[in-house]
Amino acid sequence: MLELPEDAQIANLPELPLEDGDRFLVPSKPSMVSVFGSVYTESSFIYRPEKRVADYLSQAGGPTKSADEGSIYVLRADGSVKSKQQTGFFTASLERSRLMPGDSIVVPEELDRTTITRALKDISQIFYQFGLGAAAVKVIRQ
Repeated sequence: MLELPEDAQIANLPELPLEDGDRFLVPSKPSMVSVFGSVYTESSFIYRPEKRVADYLSQAGGPTKSADEGSIYVLRADGSVKSKQQTGFFTASLERSRLMPGDSIVVPEELDRTTITRALKDISQIFYQFGLGAAAVKVIRQ
């Protein structure tokens, strides 16, 4: 992956040693920003330079009740990640961060809530199966 500035020119390309049979592929510039995870509508939206993370989250309906809003991160098109943990005194907040075409906003689900829900589901399935077994034994004994 080449790390180039936003307004890259040919002079910004590093010297790359190429061998016989190598191919150099320049993909088309993406035109979308995607929002995934615990939002009301996972989708891709047309990139607009004036929009920020909060704008795209709002367009997706916002984080759901089970979202872990403290762990939202942006997966950049170049493979790098920007998260709230990286923001500090001298950096802009993640919600006001500028996005690039091809970036994805990921809203993870809160793990504790998922774990409790899954545990309750497992316990209810155990009781259900126990009840079925007890009913089968009762039918057999009659």
